[in-house]
Amino acid sequence: MTTPNESTSAEEIRQNLIAAEPPRRPGMGKYMLYYFRHKLLGTVGLVIVIVMVLTALLADLIAPFAYQQQNYEDVLAAPNFTYLFGTDNFGRDIFSRIVHGARISMLVGFLSVLVGTGIGAVIGLISGFFMGKVDAIVQRLVDMWMSFPDLILALTIVAVFGNTLPNVILAIAATILPRGVRVIRSATIAIREMDYTMAARSIGASDIRTMMRHIMPNTVAPFLIIMSSMFGTAILTEAGLSYLGLGISEPTPSWGRMLTGQAAQYAPRAPWIIAFPGFFITITVMGFAFFGDALRDLFDPRMRGR
Repeated sequence: MTTPNESTSAEEIRQNLIAAEPPRRPGMGKYMLYYFRHKLLGTVGLVIVIVMVLTALLADLIAPFAYQQQNYEDVLAAPNFTYLFGTDNFGRDIFSRIVHGARISMLVGFLSVLVGTGIGAVIGLISGFFMGKVDAIVQRLVDMWMSFPDLILALTIVAVFGNTLPNVILAIAATILPRGVRVIRSATIAIREMDYTMAARSIGASDIRTMMRHIMPNTVAPFLIIMSSMFGTAILTEAGLSYLGLGISEPTPSWGRMLTGQAAQYAPRAPWIIAFPGFFITITVMGFAFFGDALRDLFDPRMRGR
C-alpha cells in the first residue's frame, strides 16, 4: 500500500521529469512570423508579390477599361482622375494595360519557372544520385548550355519557333533549366551521403525508392528557393523579348512591349508612356528578389535567429 509521503514523492518526480523535458523547437510558422517582423526587405518583397498576384487574378475587375479600347479624343492624355496613368498614342488607358500586363507577366513567369526548374530538378536529381559517367555527360551539356547568354538563347528559340505564348514560356524555361540542374544536383550529392540515405540503401532499398522517398523530399527547400529567385529573372527576360519585338504579340498587353514601338518616340512629350511600365517591371523584379532572399534565409538553419 502506498503511503502519502511516497505518493507525494512520486508526483514530485513526475513534475520534475516534465519540467526537465527539452523545449520544443519552434515550427516553421513561427520562423515565418519572425522573418516577416524582423526582415524588412523580405516583408516588402512578400507584399509586392501578393499585390502583383492579386492584380493578375483580378485584372478584369481592377481595370476600368478594356486593354485594347481606343479613345481617340484622349490621345496622349496626361494622368488624371479618368486615366490614372494617362493614355498612349492610340488613346488606350495605360493603367488598364499595366493591370492586364501583370497577368501576362505572372503567367509567363510562373509557368516558365515551373517548367524550367521542374525539368532541371529531375535531371539534377538523377545526375547527382548516380554520379559517374551520367553526371559527367550531364554537367558538360549544362556547361555548354550556360555558355549562351540567356537573352540570346531565348531570342533564338522564339525566332525559330515563333513568338506565341507557349513558345515564349518554353524559351524562358530553357534559360532557367541549367540553374535548376546545378542547384538540385548539389543538394542531391550532399543528401546521398547522409546516414539515413546510406542506411536505406544498405537494407536493400532500390535507387528509385531512395531518390523518391529519402532524397527528393529534402530538396524541396532549394527547389522553392531557386523558383522564387528565378521568377524575377523570368519576368525580366519576357520584358526584354517583348521590348525587342519577339515577346507576346499585340494586342495582348505586355510591360516590355509597352516600352517599345512608338513609345520612345512619344516619350519626350508624354513620359508616362514608358515611366509606369518601367516602374512596374523594376518593382516586381525587386519584390521577387527580396522575397527569394528571405525564403533562402528561412530555409537555411544557419541563418535562423540572426
